Amino acid sequence: MELYVKDYIYTQMGILVDLFKMYRRESSYPGIIKPSQLIAITFIAICFFIYNLNSIFTELSTVAIDDNNLIRGSRPNVVEVNNIVQPITRRRQDGMTPQSARVQKMKMQKNESFCLSKLPPQWFKKLPPRRFKQSSIECYKSNERRISTSHPPPRKIVDTNNTIYFLHIGKAGGTSIDELLGNILKCQHRTYVGEKHYDYSYIEQQINMKKQQQSHLRGGSYNDKHDEIEADVITFLRHPVSRAASQFYFSKMLPWAKKQNASFLYQTFDDYLDTPNKTWFQPIFDGESGSDFLTGIFPTSDGHWVASDGKETDEKIYLRENKTAACLLAAQRLEETVWFGLLEDVDRSMKLLQITLGLEATPVLPRANKMQYLHPTEETKKKISKFVPKDIWLYEYAKRLFEARWKYYIGNCPYVSPELPPLPDFG
Repeated sequence: MELYVKDYIYTQMGILVDLFKMYRRESSYPGIIKPSQLIAITFIAICFFIYNLNSIFTELSTVAIDDNNLIRGSRPNVVEVNNIVQPITRRRQDGMTPQSARVQKMKMQKNESFCLSKLPPQWFKKLPPRRFKQSSIECYKSNERRISTSHPPPRKIVDTNNTIYFLHIGKAGGTSIDELLGNILKCQHRTYVGEKHYDYSYIEQQINMKKQQQSHLRGGSYNDKHDEIEADVITFLRHPVSRAASQFYFSKMLPWAKKQNASFLYQTFDDYLDTPNKTWFQPIFDGESGSDFLTGIFPTSDGHWVASDGKETDEKIYLRENKTAACLLAAQRLEETVWFGLLEDVDRSMKLLQITLGLEATPVLPRANKMQYLHPTEETKKKISKFVPKDIWLYEYAKRLFEARWKYYIGNCPYVSPELPPLPDFG
């Protein structure tokens, strides 16, 4: 690291020397610099360093990390362009002294805070200190048994430097999440894979591709320890009934529906549900509200609106046929997420997002793709529920899991993984 810093300083000093030479050549007294010229040069130098102050900090941060990677030698060329800022705890383990680590952390925090301060102020709010009272949260009783997928407590996003994958479920607030997180994580120098719809198989494919790239750098050898790549998966859920209604009315505005003069353009949601010979099932397709995203079993055909790994496997066929197994796998992967939110519980979802990202203020979810439509009646809700038993079950489990995380982070309770709801009878 010292070598890189010295080279950087010498480069900046060389620029100043060139400035002195320029003024000496133009001076009427060769070899002598007039006081007025010296003042001008000094003023230019000060303005130059102030203007490039931010880039100086960024370059020094990059240099420190690249230097550590060269010293380690065990993980060459695995640091991504947008992922250069490593967690401070990891850098301490990689040979940095505590003093240099503290200095590096202060520089990163300063740059991050400055970047976040430039984001729209309406994206953050200072909640009253008693908005969420810890005393009002009751922890689980000591004799309660932990029965579920048996996953450990969720880690925070800020504690790792993993790539963040956002499972964007259609008509569930995902566009707003993309707008919010895309800018916040950019300030935190994190790699964020969003702004598109893909299922879990796509994430696994991306991870395998990175493993192959690392193996190629090692001459084709694979090492489980050094080639291990972790990913932080997040998602945002919405109740399947309200999501189905939103999907129905949103689809009426899509070009393909108008081009095909689709019949549902002239129907109410209840008329659509009562139509016996439907040819379009997207609003009421069981899995579109989350379960098929988490299990990774969307169709693998080219051009499908949800990207996948493009491989039709026996496991996918099995999970499509065995809905109970699909539910259990979706629940397991939901518990493995580092964060997920509920559109019906936005305030608390944003509070948990603040905690996992290590932010000073609570983010505010922007409103994107706002629509006005008639909300389904109770009778309509019952009709929809019959079509989406998998997603209804997953959402019920998501509410339990959300409460468990809320008690863990806000109530300082021991993490107790929630029980699974009774599985539906799929016949």
